Amino acid sequence: MKLINLFKGFFIGLALVVPGLSGSLLAIAMGIYDKILEAVTSLRKEKRRSILYLTPIGIGAVIGILASVRLILWLVEQFPGQAFSFFIGLALGAAPIVINKIRGQKIKISYLICSVVCFFAILFVSFTFTDMSDVQATSSVAIEQINSFEDFFMVFFAGIFSFSLMIIPGISGSVMLMSINQYGTVYSAVSRAADGLMRLVLLDFAGFTESLDALPIVLTFAIGGIIGIGFIAKILQHLLTRYQTITYYGVSGLIAGTIVTISLNIFNAIDLQAPPTQLISFILICLSLLIGGYVITRFINTKES
Repeated sequence: MKLINLFKGFFIGLALVVPGLSGSLLAIAMGIYDKILEAVTSLRKEKRRSILYLTPIGIGAVIGILASVRLILWLVEQFPGQAFSFFIGLALGAAPIVINKIRGQKIKISYLICSVVCFFAILFVSFTFTDMSDVQATSSVAIEQINSFEDFFMVFFAGIFSFSLMIIPGISGSVMLMSINQYGTVYSAVSRAADGLMRLVLLDFAGFTESLDALPIVLTFAIGGIIGIGFIAKILQHLLTRYQTITYYGVSGLIAGTIVTISLNIFNAIDLQAPPTQLISFILICLSLLIGGYVITRFINTKES
């Protein structure tokens, strides 16, 4: 097991939790994206080699998720406007890498149609599954436990939807979860499962038993994610090889749509009844965090290029 891949996986895990930060983009920056995609697509043909390569990265990613999920959830709940401003900055910082992929290519009507369709598809999904009038709608726990087939299907779909799209460089899986109102559901369950593991280590069996209700959500989401990656990886590899331009036009529409949906959370967080000085201070802080998020992602992009 290569220790360096364990550390790289850890940072990818952090990126998977932070909305707006693309785990695939970070993998590109660290020089392992192509190798991960190749290992996933050749898992059947070269099972041993693929598993040996993916295992340390996967372990590191799990550790990164468990180490950061509670902090991220707390920030989103306590400071939604500021947190979402930072996340939007991260997402905006990823836009240039997509623009570079389509720069210099002849613009076709089909490309623009693909981008527009993807943009409105994200808006449709967001407004269908999320109450955008609620400032914490994208981070609230929509499903506490899986009590029906509808709950199972929603969590399963969330796994397929977020994992399959997060393979695309520039796309944040967490943002995709927010767009369908399942970010809080998934990562709250992950946080409870992590607490359960800690209690088991401390031999607190009663506390461990209490956390078992989170496992069905985590396992259902994980199974959906594995299926999503397995199904989409080869398709994506084919699209990026033969239809790169139109694929990235579609990606640009997805990024634009998610930025619009998350931006609504900032507007909902603004207290128009607050004193002018407090309102101005809030806006300046949000702008500063947005710029900070943009700079961080651009720094990662610079390392990749």
